[in-house]
Amino acid sequence: MNDNFEIGFLNLYGEFKSIILPKKRFMEIKQGALRCDGSSVGCGVKTENSDIEIYVDQNSTYRLPNGRTLVMAQTSDKFDARKQLSKLIENLNYKIFIGTELEFFLFDENDTSKLDSKKYFSHIEDKAEKCLMDIIIFCENSGIEIEAVHHECAKNQYELDFRYDSPLKTADNIIFLKYIIKYFAKQNGLVASFMPKPLNGESGSGMHTNISVFEGDKNLFYDKNGKFGLSEFANTFIQNVLNHIGGLTALSCPNNNSYKRLNAKLETPAKIAVSPCDRTALIRIPKSKIQNTRIEFRLPDISANPYLLFVGILKVGFDVQENFSKITKKLPKNLEKSINLLKKDKILSKIVPKTYFIKKLEEYETYVNKVTNLDFNQYFDI
Repeated sequence: MNDNFEIGFLNLYGEFKSIILPKKRFMEIKQGALRCDGSSVGCGVKTENSDIEIYVDQNSTYRLPNGRTLVMAQTSDKFDARKQLSKLIENLNYKIFIGTELEFFLFDENDTSKLDSKKYFSHIEDKAEKCLMDIIIFCENSGIEIEAVHHECAKNQYELDFRYDSPLKTADNIIFLKYIIKYFAKQNGLVASFMPKPLNGESGSGMHTNISVFEGDKNLFYDKNGKFGLSEFANTFIQNVLNHIGGLTALSCPNNNSYKRLNAKLETPAKIAVSPCDRTALIRIPKSKIQNTRIEFRLPDISANPYLLFVGILKVGFDVQENFSKITKKLPKNLEKSINLLKKDKILSKIVPKTYFIKKLEEYETYVNKVTNLDFNQYFDI
């Protein structure tokens, strides 16, 4: 039995950070806070004033395979995405549910170039089967309801679906599940990757995000007389999302590699459209019963910070002031364009600090200015 506690949180850029505490120390601080250097962990604070506090959420705990207890936390930083999401949900007079589909790759830890020949819904076997069964059993024993696991379209790619919940709980579950997937991959001689597009010519890993809104027991997104069975309330929510799609792309696809995933030939969003069946549309309306009527936002990839993503979607979705700039007619094709659109967005630009824009644009500049093996192989003999 391990009585240690791991306090976990995401920094501004979606990177998992944690500190391990003995039980005695955890009991001392669980009603208070820990202190750390916010600039070193990647929060939106300046180096000259970087002290931040970490507050644990005792309502969000997970038992880990190593015996420790993972306790989700948030920081005192005003731009802490988990804190923003908590406050936003408290202020909205609706019951909101979000469910996501987690796509990821499993590679042999001794040879990551070793690829299977399987496709969508292919039979899973060998190390991958053992790994995925370990994940399912452990999650169900931990109280997380796994709905399905299957092989995805790309080689070595899998999808894990778990039951929807409140936005905050779903985001917490995503962090826990990523932890568990990586853990059991290693236990089975594999390595898990949440890179959006690790293989050339193959599909990338998305994090399709399903959203429904209730008032009491009434699904506010449903209207039997509406197009696709959607209410006017749902159409307004969808239009708000489309009005802010430039900035939302930056939150949904937060790194340079993300944009290599967006390819219409590989069933990823390529056009700003709404459809009940077209998987290249930005928003899909899955066929479902009345109570399950929802919208599926297909743009996010698996590297997105779920707290920040959910804050962005809900803030613009419920906007009643029409605080949008010129509507983007096409999805941004790279990180630089999406970050610049985020900077111009009247709502979304306020949920991240200026340091976020600076770092992300520096990330883009480093990426495009670096000479790669592809450059060398294509142009050395000119």
